[in-house]
Amino acid sequence: MSIVIVYTTFADDEDSPMNHKERIVPSLRDAIVRGAYKPGERLKEITLCERYKVSRTPIREAFNQLEREGFIKFAPGVGATVTSLSLKDVSEIFEMLIILESGAARIAASRINDHEIIKLEEFQFAMERAINGNRVEITIVLNNEFHRLITVCSGNPHIVDFQANFWRLAERIIRMAPLVPGQLQATLKQHRDIIEALKGRDPSAVGLRVEEHFEATRKRLLEYLRPFI
Repeated sequence: MSIVIVYTTFADDEDSPMNHKERIVPSLRDAIVRGAYKPGERLKEITLCERYKVSRTPIREAFNQLEREGFIKFAPGVGATVTSLSLKDVSEIFEMLIILESGAARIAASRINDHEIIKLEEFQFAMERAINGNRVEITIVLNNEFHRLITVCSGNPHIVDFQANFWRLAERIIRMAPLVPGQLQATLKQHRDIIEALKGRDPSAVGLRVEEHFEATRKRLLEYLRPFI
């Protein structure tokens, strides 16, 4: 009995390396997505140990996960640095988003119910208010939730899990979209078109509207980023 108690206490210990890693990974990921750490910037272990008040072990475990997700890379003699994004990277990630999101939307078209469509309209209304109030962070969250809900409506947990994992990487790029002149208003119109297509329960129409949305965003963003990267 005592062995079980000791084991359970260790597994739930807030100071265990695993719990530290689970706390550090989303914090570092969010910092990279927000641009607090720039592409090519080195992430110093000692600095992060001091920041999070942990040893090097959970920092290195966090680095391993973030490298697998594509946020950082290791180089001999350099250590961990934030990965840079080229125009090719941006284009290819959007190509994947087009395939993933339009495919999920086609499946969702025949399975979505009226309550879920109302929820999408609520996201749309809240997003309009956030844009008009220049609340960029809330706008990004609502946009992500809008697309996540459509994927959830596909009823396929494998697609839902894959989308969640891929969007962690794609969010670095998606967060750049509000910087593009006219993009947010274009997004609102395209979201309305997607909702109307979903009301018609036509998989082809829904898939096409989602494709058009992400393709238009891709073109606008590439044009905007071209002078900078």
